[in-house]
Amino acid sequence: MCKGPAAGRPRRQADAQATRVLNPGDGYYFDSRELHRFRNVGSTKAEIISAISPPSY
Repeated sequence: MCKGPAAGRPRRQADAQATRVLNPGDGYYFDSRELHRFRNVGSTKAEIISAISPPSY
């Protein structure tokens, strides 16, 4: 799964990777079959853009 925030400061946590706070313009990759979650740690609304290929759900 490839993602990146469009706005705000979401924190991403995935099983095999360290927790990381993302800023607009950041991006990263992880296996979408891993447990993962996001939490907004900023003071403004967070928006995330996602792309999964091939679809796994």
